[in-house]
Amino acid sequence: MRLMLSRAFFALLFAAAAGWESGKTCTTDDVRTLAKKDAKLSGTALAECVILDLRGETIAPEMLPRQVVVRTGHGIEDKEDTMIEPTTRMPLLTPAQLGELLGANSTISRVQLGWNFGMKEEGAETVARAIQLNGDTKLRHLEYHLNEMGDRGGVAFGQMLAANAQLTRLTLDANRIGGVGAAGLAQGLKTNAKLASLGLWKNPIGDDGAVALAEALRVNTALKSVALHACGITANGTAHLLDALMTNTALENLDLSGNKIGDAGALEVARWLQNHPQTKLASLELRGADITAAGAQAIADVVWPRPPPHLIDLDLRGNIISRGVSVGDHMGELPPPIQWDGPDGQYYQ
Repeated sequence: MRLMLSRAFFALLFAAAAGWESGKTCTTDDVRTLAKKDAKLSGTALAECVILDLRGETIAPEMLPRQVVVRTGHGIEDKEDTMIEPTTRMPLLTPAQLGELLGANSTISRVQLGWNFGMKEEGAETVARAIQLNGDTKLRHLEYHLNEMGDRGGVAFGQMLAANAQLTRLTLDANRIGGVGAAGLAQGLKTNAKLASLGLWKNPIGDDGAVALAEALRVNTALKSVALHACGITANGTAHLLDALMTNTALENLDLSGNKIGDAGALEVARWLQNHPQTKLASLELRGADITAAGAQAIADVVWPRPPPHLIDLDLRGNIISRGVSVGDHMGELPPPIQWDGPDGQYYQ
């Protein structure tokens, strides 16, 4: 009994000294410390971590050059080159090491990997494959933005989604995903029954990508929120997405802000609202979508005087509407649930 207590005591003492505790958030400093002891960073290396936060250019396929040339002179005559040792943004892991970690870990539920430009296509494929093959993964939330994954990464993540039954939130903002990558993601979404939130802000998926995602939404019953802010979608892509919502009863939030859907897109919104007044969609965001008073009027004519019962927020802020919209006897007003920018620069609801 004394031996058992002694071992337990020293185990607790070591854990306290190392700073580990159940449910902790592990950062780059924690991983760097562990990497000195475990170069391969096996799945058990972070067994007590629930959140893994590796944001900030910490993962790259190669180390930076040993020396960096810095020009210190101010003019042509006095230019001078100085050799210095780089001290910042040194890669912490390679994609292979990260894949090895995620492929075996069974405790981490959230991973933040934004701003790691060195990952690119190969890194995205490695991470997606590792998550896909990890039958014991507890990963629920993955933030993977600004990693330059491209279409190849989108296809890889789509394959992962087709097999994954744990992930509930996936953020892939600003990753240079185009129509091909969006189609790959859509293919995975057709069979995925778990993911509730997908973020694709500022990926140039265009109308081709929107059409592919619309096809997925026709059969997907898990997604609650899809964010397609500034994705190069026009009125055509908008029409396909809204048509998918004629049969989809799960989606609650659709963000199409920052896309140039224009008045033609607004007319598609009006048509959809008229034909599908019982939509389950609670929020439709159309901020900064090049809609003028004509498009807003078309929407208002449908929404007033019978707003869809489930639609709480129809956001038209950032569009040039001004006072050109009338509802009944009221000029310059839009009915609830529409939000819009008023003539005084304020927004109304």
